[in-house]
Amino acid sequence: MLRNIFGLDDRVNAYQGRPNAALGSISSSLNSGAQISYSGALMENVQSLGAAGKLNYGSEWYLANRNARTWTTTAASRAWTSLTSPITTPWRRC
Repeated sequence: MLRNIFGLDDRVNAYQGRPNAALGSISSSLNSGAQISYSGALMENVQSLGAAGKLNYGSEWYLANRNARTWTTTAASRAWTSLTSPITTPWRRC
């Protein structure tokens, strides 16, 4: 079951390097940027997989995303914004 959720190539790439590459591919556009949201539970699961070297996750799975957070737009704004929701906060409609 875990392989069906986290082991697919698109999932492995989505949490490790693809967001960085996608942002890099539009970096020459004026004021281009991105926002990405991960739940705390998802990040905890990916971190556990990376620490164990399971399902093609590396122990430094977060480095590409961390690097992209340092990039800026042509207007000197942050090009990458991350939002992490806490594990214990339930989502509800307002």
